Amino acid sequence: MNYINKFMEDNKLDVGDEFFIKYEDGHISSLKYRFFTIGSIKNRVFLAATNTKRINNEMLVSLLWGSGEVIKIPWKPKRGDWYCFIKEDGNRTGRNWYDTFIDYMLYNAGNCFRDTEEVTLEIKERILREMKGKCENN
Repeated sequence: MNYINKFMEDNKLDVGDEFFIKYEDGHISSLKYRFFTIGSIKNRVFLAATNTKRINNEMLVSLLWGSGEVIKIPWKPKRGDWYCFIKEDGNRTGRNWYDTFIDYMLYNAGNCFRDTEEVTLEIKERILREMKGKCENN
C-alpha cells in the first residue's frame, strides 16, 4: 500500500498543493509544505517545505503517524489561469485570472475554484448565503 498517496487522498491534496501543519500541541508551522515529485521519478512523492527543495522525511513520518494535521491553503490561480466561481444567480461560470480587483474579491470570499466539479452543493449554498447576507446588511 502506498501510504503517502492514501494520506494525500484522505486530506484532499494534490502534488504541489501547499499546506501548513498543525502539531499535536496546537501550534501551526510557520513554513508551508507541499508534496512533489522529482524528474522522471513520477511514481514517488516527497515532502518538503515550499521555500526549499530539501526532503523532510521526519515531518512526513510524523504526518503519516497522525502526529500532525494538514491545514490546506486555498488554491489561488496564477496570472492567465482559468478559474470557476459562483454568480449571484447560483450559476457557475469562469474567467481568467489577471490580478484584478474582482479576481481578488472572489478569491477572498472563498469563491474561486479550479473547475466546476470542485463546487459542491454545500459550497454553492454557503456562497449564496454569504452573498445574500451581505446584500441584506447594506
